Amino acid sequence: MDLSGGLYNAGDHMKSHLPLGQALTTLAWGMLEFELAYRAAGQWDIAAATLKRAARYLIK
Repeated sequence: MDLSGGLYNAGDHMKSHLPLGQALTTLAWGMLEFELAYRAAGQWDIAAATLKRAARYLIK
């Protein structure tokens, strides 16, 4: 099983899945509730890319 890669927290190698999952849930709900605001601010594509990348990491 390849568990390499991922996100680093404060320079160490700890991988915290629960906090990441909670942050992604909050981001996703915000995108659903405030889609027009995200698009008006030009942040929709950035937020979607963040969700996609982090979801791939969690699945891996």
